[in-house]
Amino acid sequence: YIDTVLRPYCVMSPEAEQKIAELCASTETPLESQWPVNYPWRLEPYAKQLLAIQKLFPMREWALFAEMGTGKTKCTLDVAAAHMMKGNIQGVIAISRVSIRDNWCDEVAKHVPECLNMRTFIGDSTSARLMRELSAPKEGNFLVSVGVESLSVKEGGGKLFDALFDIAKTYKCMLVVDEAHSIKNHESTRTKNAELLARMCEIRAILTGTPTPQSILDLYGQFGVLNPDIIGYHDWYRSEEHTSELQSPCNLV
Repeated sequence: YIDTVLRPYCVMSPEAEQKIAELCASTETPLESQWPVNYPWRLEPYAKQLLAIQKLFPMREWALFAEMGTGKTKCTLDVAAAHMMKGNIQGVIAISRVSIRDNWCDEVAKHVPECLNMRTFIGDSTSARLMRELSAPKEGNFLVSVGVESLSVKEGGGKLFDALFDIAKTYKCMLVVDEAHSIKNHESTRTKNAELLARMCEIRAILTGTPTPQSILDLYGQFGVLNPDIIGYHDWYRSEEHTSELQSPCNLV
């Protein structure tokens, strides 16, 4: 994302290049990073998908910016499944727009190896009690899919958020934010709640085909969910002077 999104609009000093390299290195803290031997692909990936999967697997936090139909969900589910096989995580919390919330559960049946026996849950305000049952530790792997709109109820609260927070505290989880541009406003309740959940999860990922629908400023909230150190300083982004400068890519230095 540094090379494809930021660098085309930036003129960087050697000091800035060094700082970016240090930050990138800090976000690639290795997990149990050896890809599972004889991973049982349920659907063989295309060559470019395989490259993405191999690149993303060792990382604790990552962004996958790719066009619709290129397999972002497949890559993410295979990475998550491999981590489950390695014992790095037990569950996935997938946040997306409510209109595509069910898709994540449908895709599990297409891509996640059957040997994992992954349970799927659709999260909404009426199923929060069911999801809370996951707070009692159990064996087995799971995916909970929720609509990002459900995180807009109250900052740090709400039935669904409380259930998700309990799950993230109880299990080692991977947080996935699909259509991540929906959390581009770093001051919105949904983005702040996503950040709170992210801090509780072992692995964090954001997916979108349109990371900067309005301006490069849209990246700040999205990357804040991954790791606030990746993209910059909050006070700098709040500055009206810098905000006006960044609205024009030509002025970004």
